[in-house]
Amino acid sequence: MVNALQNLTKAKELNERKVKKISNKEDFIVENLNIETLSIAKFFYEKGAKNIALIQRLIYLSFLKVIKEEKVLLFTEDWQAYLGGPVIESVFNSMSDYFDEYGSNYKRLFSSISDLGNEKIFLHLESIYHEYQISRKSKKEYIFFEKTLDKPWQLARYGLTDELSHRKIELSDIISEHVHSIFNLIEPKHEFKQEIVYRI
Repeated sequence: MVNALQNLTKAKELNERKVKKISNKEDFIVENLNIETLSIAKFFYEKGAKNIALIQRLIYLSFLKVIKEEKVLLFTEDWQAYLGGPVIESVFNSMSDYFDEYGSNYKRLFSSISDLGNEKIFLHLESIYHEYQISRKSKKEYIFFEKTLDKPWQLARYGLTDELSHRKIELSDIISEHVHSIFNLIEPKHEFKQEIVYRI
């Protein structure tokens, strides 16, 4: 256990140094689009995603797609590694509080939230939702959503035994895992065995 933890720490430190070095290169400038997280949630809700867990997974997959393909951040709020997967707490808390008072019809909540104003990002979100629909029709949603339980999430969950505990997912880990092919980053060599639980 001690050796595994030491290897984990060394791997994270190595990736963080590489990401810091990479972020200074002209060919990788991480721009923050500063899109409101609830605007992204609203988009998926209006497409037909009606529960918090599904919306969270779709937002995370969109976040990964955009940072990999466009080299920009949708937003800078930290992702949290909950037991069921990555969570953006501004969306989770807003929808949970609304549910406690009004139930699962979130139309009123999202009526005051602005629409997406970025056409290119709109197309990326459309693509993610289309992939989800295909997986749903083929009854392979679990395979589609396994992509959210990625190495950055596993790194953040490492050592957490309490079902209610969570920890920040490091942006450097997300970049290292999902943009590493562009920069030939060295991946951590440790293995993870994590039970997949589809709930938040």
